[in-house]
Amino acid sequence: MHDQVRAKKSLNFFKQAYYRMKTALARRPYLLLLLPTLAVLAIFFVTPLVSLFISSLRLYVPGKGISDTLTLQNYVKFLTDVYYVGVLLKTLLLGVTVTLATLVVGYPLAYFIARTQSPRKGFYIALVIFPLFLNIVVRSFSWIVLLANRGLLNNFLIDFHIIEKPIKLLFTYNGVLIGLTHIFLPFMVLALAGVIKNINPDYEEAARTLGAGKVKTFIKITLPLSLPGIIAGSLLVFLLTITAFVTPRLLGGVKVKIMSNLIFQEFMNTFNWPFGAAMAFILLLVTLIIISGYLKVFRKGQLT
Repeated sequence: MHDQVRAKKSLNFFKQAYYRMKTALARRPYLLLLLPTLAVLAIFFVTPLVSLFISSLRLYVPGKGISDTLTLQNYVKFLTDVYYVGVLLKTLLLGVTVTLATLVVGYPLAYFIARTQSPRKGFYIALVIFPLFLNIVVRSFSWIVLLANRGLLNNFLIDFHIIEKPIKLLFTYNGVLIGLTHIFLPFMVLALAGVIKNINPDYEEAARTLGAGKVKTFIKITLPLSLPGIIAGSLLVFLLTITAFVTPRLLGGVKVKIMSNLIFQEFMNTFNWPFGAAMAFILLLVTLIIISGYLKVFRKGQLT
């Protein structure tokens, strides 16, 4: 009897959902154009995420495998262990540091590209974009050649008697920072150059006419007007950095502990898939919180 009632309720629910969808499509037929996209997202994005989340709620029992019991123990284990929380904070710090480094290096370059009237402007843009055509593995291996103890950088410094012994850069945090800054710099430059190009130069000329120097003009005029590019480039570089795997793995090895390396280790080395899935979702949640707060702060700044 109860099964029949449940089946009837389920049938009524699907009927109501069908009629609501039919009514919505009748009023807005253009929504049909979204169905292929929604289907692709549901199959290749939502479904794997849901499956991974369910896996994160299970337990891995050594020698037996993954149990069917649903629990939050994996999340509790991560949040109550100083080591894992420290790795998360170190990953976020790496993201912030790389973002600031690409912003400091990329802003002058983006400003030059956006404002130059040189006939070589296309060549300059090509120099920025060209590294994106190379595989990230190739670019990471090139930094191994540069940063090794007997690499090009250390050999150059030793040959010119700037240093006496090689500087340890490979398999260190600084080596990963240098590699990621170079690899993600084009994204920051392109995001900034597009915005700076649309800033009317007359604003800067007016500020100089009124007595403002170059520095004051930049702080009062150029920098505030380029905030949309800074926000877009910063978010893009930050997200790419905290989720990067290949470059930290090659340049940092097992010594540099960040979230992507730990997640890989849990999945491929210890086969603790539930805990690896839990770490992935914690990183996703923390990232969404940071992005939300970041956008709110800058939105309030623009309104005021």
